[in-house]
Amino acid sequence: MRPVLAIVAATLLSCQPAAWAKPKEKAKAKKGPILVKLQPSAGISAMGMIQKVKIIGTGFQPLGNVVRFGPVKLESIASKGGTEIEFYAPTEVPSGGEVPPMRLGQGEYKVTVTTAEGTSNALVFMVMDR
Repeated sequence: MRPVLAIVAATLLSCQPAAWAKPKEKAKAKKGPILVKLQPSAGISAMGMIQKVKIIGTGFQPLGNVVRFGPVKLESIASKGGTEIEFYAPTEVPSGGEVPPMRLGQGEYKVTVTTAEGTSNALVFMVMDR
């Protein structure tokens, strides 16, 4: 092969269109719930104060959703139409034995939902002292 033709051939081979390249694996679509919004996204933590929270999103199961509010796991939570979950924000972390429950203090707490399809993204709920 002549030197000029070898250079042209090498250039053509190195400039392959994307269609000639090996196909890449397609990104897997995320399954499971997706959280969009918390209503409200903040509340006051005090004994006797009950704060109802609504999670708006998609992919919730009619029954059996598990809501994590920071260190607290709330099980068997129902959903309205697969797009809303309502729960009461916990004010304490349940004890795991002889230790009394611990009060949830001021700060940011991640909220997630887990279904049979997987665990959602996290949204933040801000707990404030009165």
